[in-house]
Amino acid sequence: MSEWTTVVGTLAGAALGGGITYLTQRAAWDRQDARRWDEVTLTATVQFLAVCDRIADQCADLDPYKSDGAPIEAEDMYPWRREVEAAMVELELVSAEQHRDALLQLRDATFGIMRAVVDESDRTEPFIAFNTARANLLEAARSGLR
Repeated sequence: MSEWTTVVGTLAGAALGGGITYLTQRAAWDRQDARRWDEVTLTATVQFLAVCDRIADQCADLDPYKSDGAPIEAEDMYPWRREVEAAMVELELVSAEQHRDALLQLRDATFGIMRAVVDESDRTEPFIAFNTARANLLEAARSGLR
């Protein structure tokens, strides 16, 4: 009888120890996955912000006329629009749902600055909208980090 008790006790101890080890390891894997996901999201956010910042900076000093004197047209802005859209798609793939509004707001504000260049209109309001949208995206990104 005591041999069975010893065997059952040993098996129960081994199963309990294995279960605890598995749960501890799984929690560590989950933390590592969350950290990796945060790093991917942070990298995509930084890249999107860098694209939008660079385009806004270039638009701030951009003359609404080309070197040949012709006005800048909407088609001239397409490469920048595609660049913003590409960076946005990457961020959309990895960002949380609550970040989408802030992401779209910054995209639209960046496009608003480009539109002001093409329309030869005052760029003050588009830049105010851009700075507000940028701050909102940064806040959303910060709140999403674990």
